[in-house]
Amino acid sequence: MHRALEIPEIPPMIVSHFNPDNYELGSEENIDSPTLAALARCRVFHEAAKTLVNLIRCLPEDISNIKDLEESDFGECFVFHRAPIASDWARADYYTATHRTGKPTFTDALLDIDLVLGPRLSHLSMILLSGKLVEQFLATISHTRPSLTSIQLQANIDSVDVVILSRFVCAFPTLASLHLTSAIDADAILRLGKLGGFKSFTFDMRDASFLPAGDLSTFAFTGLSGDGTSLDRVTSLVQSWDRSPLTSFKIELESSPSATSLEALFRALSEHCSRDALHTIEITLSSIRILETQSLVSSRGWTYLLLFPNLSSVQLLYPYRFDNEDMHAMATAWPKLETLELTSPRQNDPSITLRALLSFASHCPKLESLQICLDARSVPSLALDDDPYPLHPTLRRLFMEESPITHAKAVAAFISCLFPNISFVHSSDPVAPGGNDDDADFAAQCRRLELLNNGVDYGVQFHRQVSFRTCFWVDIVILPILSSSLLLKF
Repeated sequence: MHRALEIPEIPPMIVSHFNPDNYELGSEENIDSPTLAALARCRVFHEAAKTLVNLIRCLPEDISNIKDLEESDFGECFVFHRAPIASDWARADYYTATHRTGKPTFTDALLDIDLVLGPRLSHLSMILLSGKLVEQFLATISHTRPSLTSIQLQANIDSVDVVILSRFVCAFPTLASLHLTSAIDADAILRLGKLGGFKSFTFDMRDASFLPAGDLSTFAFTGLSGDGTSLDRVTSLVQSWDRSPLTSFKIELESSPSATSLEALFRALSEHCSRDALHTIEITLSSIRILETQSLVSSRGWTYLLLFPNLSSVQLLYPYRFDNEDMHAMATAWPKLETLELTSPRQNDPSITLRALLSFASHCPKLESLQICLDARSVPSLALDDDPYPLHPTLRRLFMEESPITHAKAVAAFISCLFPNISFVHSSDPVAPGGNDDDADFAAQCRRLELLNNGVDYGVQFHRQVSFRTCFWVDIVILPILSSSLLLKF
């Protein structure tokens, strides 16, 4: 060989050796079989062989249609023309010594493959479809790959027997993370909780009739029903703990439970979890929608979360009613905060103003990303001659959602003074009450958000992309410290 081959070039050459009709290679790219064999033994191919797609490309031409594989997103419609045998995987099995992650997406015919999963496999992510081979396949993996530490299985509720799945997930003594979309039995959950290294458990509760007590370092619940019953069961589970060393708590709601149910959950977390251990909390809706007024959290129940001083990531993507005092309370209670995402009720004007940013700049030195809906129709003045206002060097990303903005350049100047190293600002197009969709009005709003540099080298450069009635401000250069130095026009 006269030159080193790039990794993306290697798999097509191997496939062309088995089935030249599938690839049109120029004469200068053709390689004879001895050279190809030497290439297959080359260590540089190991990286290219770390995906199942490239391993499947190593199969003989009579076992499958490689071209169909290329046109079907690598496996969704891939079916063997005959049952695979061990010798078919002789070359592929050589490369699986370095295989760490498996993510097969296959039909029942592909379940015959067990040699493709390398002996050092530590992470498995796959979709289990209904079929008689599912049990056999799971049994093969559990006996031959005991070193798995992370498993993510997607299955229809009725496609896999609960007993079979429970037996499977309990077969790995080194398991640390498990993500399921179907139920396993209560005994299996209790056994997982006793594993020394087990830290993360995510499961779907829609058809689960149980929630056993137990302390796991991480709980993540998805697919909660909207009638409040499932959320109440989660609260009951939390109440059964005794100062659990919970580090991460995540709930995804399909529809809105009552504010009372949410506040009861927050109280249970504060009373039954270690307040020093929890660092992540996420309360989200699976689909953003305008909720009924009675579903909005307007009481002080959320303040139970202020009792967790080590929170670094908070997502409350659910329409809460917050104001400037609430933002100040969050900023002072969570000094280690790195990410904060809040969603405000869309049908009401936000009660949070730009002044709330001063609280985060003063009390959250590690904050890197902030999502918040603000009333940006007035800009507070910064006392340049008095005590210096806080400069926050770490914030890089600011999502302002549908914040109403009246004077865009003044808003940009205020933000730039507080966060001199910000690199991304996103603001959705604010639609006035009554919703005027006239193109001319929309263009005028876009122009108000378009900020241009006026020849100042250290000034602001906003690059805007308009798509689906949204304006993006990205690639902001280092901003000037004093707002009086900022020369902008629009």
